[in-house]
Amino acid sequence: MRVVTKQELIDFVDAQPDDRPIDFNQFYSIEDCGCLMVHFGKEVLKLKGQFCCDNSRWIVKGNTAVAHLQGDNFIFYNIVSNSRVKTYGELKLNLYRDSR
Repeated sequence: MRVVTKQELIDFVDAQPDDRPIDFNQFYSIEDCGCLMVHFGKEVLKLKGQFCCDNSRWIVKGNTAVAHLQGDNFIFYNIVSNSRVKTYGELKLNLYRDSR
């Protein structure tokens, strides 16, 4: 199973245009916008077809996890549970404000 590090997610976020939409309420690959983990799953993990994400895993058909976050990774969880970021620019502002 692939292990995704906090730094990989931060690097991915940093590489996104500030105006790119993000919706942390859309954690299924078939939704129109998608959350950070859906975007990462499609673009970095190259997941095809339908998949979903929880706070730490990418899950494909049959409830099989194909990747997971390494360790205590969720600075992102705290950001999205405490704010309503709608773009990568807003997410970056929250990341830079918090400890990296």
